[in-house]
Amino acid sequence: MRLIESDSELCALVYDELRLSPEQMHTIDELGRRLPDYAQPGVLFAVPPRYWERLKEEFALFVCTKDKKYASVRKDLTTKAQRSQTVIVSIISAAMAHSVGVSAGVLVPFCALCLLAIARVGKEAFCGGASLDVPINR
Repeated sequence: MRLIESDSELCALVYDELRLSPEQMHTIDELGRRLPDYAQPGVLFAVPPRYWERLKEEFALFVCTKDKKYASVRKDLTTKAQRSQTVIVSIISAAMAHSVGVSAGVLVPFCALCLLAIARVGKEAFCGGASLDVPINR
């Protein structure tokens, strides 16, 4: 199963959904840590929720293991391999929303960030817990 055909579509999705300019330099982790701001806009946190960490954990479970929790998602993506990145990211977001505690719509750009992380650092590094302080832009 190949999830990433082109990271340019994923970057565009992230920039559009998070309303960012491609000229702005950001790392994947830096943008990911903004997830609470998008999940609960206007809320000030003494300690922000661990949404981003939980998403990365769920994403690792999905990509790095054969855990049954995401078996149906893996199967669904295999049958939709020719779909756009947006469809793929939406399927993954919907599957992870409950576990992360955030609506699927909010997770879409952040799941795209996880896919970009795999494209930037490689699957083995992502699965090994590599730092995602890598630029979203090349």
